[in-house]
Amino acid sequence: MNEANSQEDQKTNSQIPEWLKKLQENSWELELLISGGAVFTLVQLPDFFWEWLTNIRIQTSLPGFHIYLVCGILGIKILTNGFILHLIMRAYWLAMVCLNFVYPGGINPDSSKHRFPFKNIHLKGDLRELIMRVDKICGLVIFSSISSSILLFILLVVIGSFIPILNLLESNEFGIANGLVEFTSILILSSLVLYILDLLGLGFLRKIKFVSILVFPFFRLYDILTLRKLYARPLFYFGSNVKKGDFYLGAGLFALVTILTVYAGVFRNLGWKNLFDLREYKFAMSRESVGFGYRTYSDESEWQERHIVYIPSKIIRDNVLTVNITYINGMDQMVEASNSVDSLRFLENILEVSIDDSVYQSTRWFARWEKEISNIGLVALLPLDQIPNGFHILKVKSPDLNPKFKKIVQERGKEFTIPFWKDVH
Repeated sequence: MNEANSQEDQKTNSQIPEWLKKLQENSWELELLISGGAVFTLVQLPDFFWEWLTNIRIQTSLPGFHIYLVCGILGIKILTNGFILHLIMRAYWLAMVCLNFVYPGGINPDSSKHRFPFKNIHLKGDLRELIMRVDKICGLVIFSSISSSILLFILLVVIGSFIPILNLLESNEFGIANGLVEFTSILILSSLVLYILDLLGLGFLRKIKFVSILVFPFFRLYDILTLRKLYARPLFYFGSNVKKGDFYLGAGLFALVTILTVYAGVFRNLGWKNLFDLREYKFAMSRESVGFGYRTYSDESEWQERHIVYIPSKIIRDNVLTVNITYINGMDQMVEASNSVDSLRFLENILEVSIDDSVYQSTRWFARWEKEISNIGLVALLPLDQIPNGFHILKVKSPDLNPKFKKIVQERGKEFTIPFWKDVH
């Protein structure tokens, strides 16, 4: 049996072109070059992706923003962690190659005798077998990282195409029965989840009797949408050869580390609770109803991090307070409802400003144009001459207008509260 396998391997090797053999034997040089450059680039990519996605969200509202952000960062982190792991494994591989070169005679059995209860398991041979094993692991890490990121990107595009459909179904603009709408939404989401699980499980649902018949029509559709023909053969090649137990153990540990790094990178931007912070009184530190958040002050945050309303600083040293409003797509419906006449609809209509409950009745708003087109909006210069030095609270909300506007404000409006200290001498 072993001789037959050996002959088959020799026959297969003889059919491999010479250039491919050389590439396989010396691929580690190319792998190191790609991994080093990729890690350097990918470390900087999450910030760029966050800024790019924020631009789109401001201008279009972007339904499913959180899904896009988390999945996009997940794909970047899979690649980053994969290439970092590959560099570590390659460094280990290179160290063993060097050690094997320095001591070509292999293990010296005379100097490796252990006393009871230790066993002498390494008594002869060199490191060639381990070197080859690590070399194969490096190849699998590269393949898994790159293929996982590509698949995640394709799935993200498919999910993105379904989000408007689901939103349209939920809005029920076509007068479809609510039960049918709910059933259709559940069917789309559940079949998509099963498809993703099947993809992660290397096609395990396609191998189960009767289940394969049930999922076939949905999976066939998703195969077309995800361009499965482009990657089906290498994926099947990988799944038919890899040891399932080792793969799931390694993939599970890698996924755990990657998910933790993704969470650490996005929880602050999305306003999620920090699971790594075990302090119990983070939200009960003071009796004051307001707090100082860095996103409401332009001297403490980048433009893409700021809230819709922000001022220059915590401490105002002039008798003028600059109030900035960022114009986002979600304000359009409120502006339309603010006046029945088209020519009288302005963004300033939906804004009311007060300091310490004293409303500014004649606030003059001016259009604000920035280098970053997504950061455009309004700016008002509020006089502070009549306000004493000390602690004050700025409030920006929507005024009471017609009933239609009031209803939309209740659905979409929000009151922004910003504390500041006036210190003018």
